[in-house]
Amino acid sequence: MELVWAEHFESITEAIEAERRMKRWRREKKEAVIRGDYAALPGLSKRKAKRAT
Repeated sequence: MELVWAEHFESITEAIEAERRMKRWRREKKEAVIRGDYAALPGLSKRKAKRAT
């Protein structure tokens, strides 16, 4: 196992909130953070449009 991302938080509450937020992200967004590609995050944050049926 390899640590690929870490961040410092002032409190355990902030750390838990950040972890819960990131757990809801799609894989593509998590991989962008791991790569350090923060410019890609806004585009990956938008929900994909639902297809008309």
